Amino acid sequence: MIVHWRPQADSIARRQARAKADVTFERTIGDRDFQVVEVGTETSVGQAVRALRRDPRVESAARSGFARLQAVPNDPGFPLLWGLNNTGTAVGDFDGDPLVGADIGALSAWERRTADASVVVAVIDSGHAPEHPDLAGVGNVGGYDFVGSDADSPVPDPDPTDDDVLGGHGVHVAGTILAEGNNSVGVVGVAHGARLMPLRVCAYSSAAADVVCPYESIIAAILHARNQGARIANMSLGGSQFSQPMLDALAESPEVLFVVAAGNRGADNDVDPSYPCAYPIQNVVCVAATDQADQLAQFTSTAPGSSFGLESVDLGAPGDEIVSTYPFYPWELAFGDDFTAPDFDDRWDHAPDGGFSRSNEPPLAPSWGITDSPGGPPGVSTVRESTSVPVALPAGYSDCVLFQWLDLRPGDTGEYRYSVLLDGAEIDAQLIDYELQDDLPRLINAPQLSAGGEVSVRVRYSAGAAPGAGDGVWVDDFELFCVDRDAVDLGYAYLDGTSMAAPHVAGAAALAFSLAPSATVSEIRAALLAGADPVPALAGKTVTGGRLDAARTLALLAADGPAPAPTPPPAPPLAVPDPVAVEAPRADPSARRCRVPRLRGLRLRKARRTLVRANCRLGKVRRVERARGKPIRALVVRGSRPRAGVRRKVGSRVAVTLKVKPRRHARRR
Repeated sequence: MIVHWRPQADSIARRQARAKADVTFERTIGDRDFQVVEVGTETSVGQAVRALRRDPRVESAARSGFARLQAVPNDPGFPLLWGLNNTGTAVGDFDGDPLVGADIGALSAWERRTADASVVVAVIDSGHAPEHPDLAGVGNVGGYDFVGSDADSPVPDPDPTDDDVLGGHGVHVAGTILAEGNNSVGVVGVAHGARLMPLRVCAYSSAAADVVCPYESIIAAILHARNQGARIANMSLGGSQFSQPMLDALAESPEVLFVVAAGNRGADNDVDPSYPCAYPIQNVVCVAATDQADQLAQFTSTAPGSSFGLESVDLGAPGDEIVSTYPFYPWELAFGDDFTAPDFDDRWDHAPDGGFSRSNEPPLAPSWGITDSPGGPPGVSTVRESTSVPVALPAGYSDCVLFQWLDLRPGDTGEYRYSVLLDGAEIDAQLIDYELQDDLPRLINAPQLSAGGEVSVRVRYSAGAAPGAGDGVWVDDFELFCVDRDAVDLGYAYLDGTSMAAPHVAGAAALAFSLAPSATVSEIRAALLAGADPVPALAGKTVTGGRLDAARTLALLAADGPAPAPTPPPAPPLAVPDPVAVEAPRADPSARRCRVPRLRGLRLRKARRTLVRANCRLGKVRRVERARGKPIRALVVRGSRPRAGVRRKVGSRVAVTLKVKPRRHARRR
């Protein structure tokens, strides 16, 4: 759990509060008022949370969690920075109609001002590659690693280097913001000349089988960036879990402008929020991704496209086919099988009670794979197990990554387990008992790998006592790659995502602070939003209805002239948002209060938006049942708890009661 203590709570008071809630101190995270605690064996997390929240010495308490990086990896390619200067030539795999000028106007911005070394940009992400040719000359200050090598058990250390073979996200983000300019190497960052504060908060999690970012690590990095003098912090990450301690940490760092990613779910963040994008505070700018044709970017089936939000997402920026600095690890294919060749029984050994079968049955035909139960549902309590024939792995490798495509439908009782064996001994395994249809990577970090040996893969499916129709597992495209961390190739890659859009805005903010060093965070934020270039695709999708324009942002801040007139959008014409109106959706963090608004008569969706604008959030929703046989009519809010006008701390929950909207009756004449 993460606890935010009130400043007046001394060490004795905190010890008493922890004892009363049956939690023990683990460590502070960036500030003495923020602590990680562990729940005792006699108490549930929910009980501990409630006990601490009732304690007057506690500002907030919440279960910890993690955010995920907001990027969609693509193929490496030649550096064509269309986001800075779009010439209308299609870049990478972009298959739309490129639009000249759908960029941030970097060349015009640089004519006015390049970044100054006095401006420090924190990159709160997966880590840094200080030896990269395009980052080696960038000034570094205050870097730190708040997660270590294992996100399941964070162990902070002073070295923010990204040594995760599935990482590289933070290196890409840093390059977009700060890659060295005029060095005849690779790419150039929007704010080349500024200094970097690399803060590592993301690492591989075996439990999640992905790179994740623990909330306690993020909070520690936020407070570190504040305490070490960063003016801007880029956070290209997000998650669906609200965290009051994270909101507190952001709000208590008003002198840092936090630029965050909207997310890649193609969702409306006003309705289905992603945090920190949806936190209602003034020092956060949330960014959607646009493509070369000034449309909301579309990605893949697993990351449908840029998220948006008329009230929670501030503006768009280039985020499709963005090339930047990236570390590549040489992967050696140790084992692979796509089951296309009819030699499955020769390449795999089966358990005496039965193994998997090669199959291309619908709906996955014509692709070949293996399944536990071809042609029908699994048998009751059946167990199917197959093991690949061992292959030789040379000595010297430090990590392996196992990929597979999995279609798992376990029902209520089934489970799929796969493992990696070295010389017949299991060195890594994972059990999955939930429905999954996706590529599944797993990082295997075992000290035994360095000595080499015979490596193999084992798959096992247990049907349980009550398998249903359609249950079972279908597996394809097994690949086991092994890598040497020390043989990293520091190059360049294309990535997609709102993660790639946010650093364009962070870079523009660094240019703005370089031009106007005495400006406040609110003034820089207002200039970024008011300077946005209106485009039809973002109308009604973001606060500004526009895409970042760094040149116009600097012009708004410059003392020698007003901002140039906006470039007319293709169609229909849109008005540039008024700077005051741009600021309206987010409340002043100095107020630090939730004032419950009047909600009576509003639909639930509108009530949620109204609460966000008031620094509150939606709590428990109670629906009054309609009478049996009556026609269904719209539900509206009939009351709230607390009632309208009551003041609470920022982010407080407001419970609402929904009833059928009363029918309007015509008056008699």
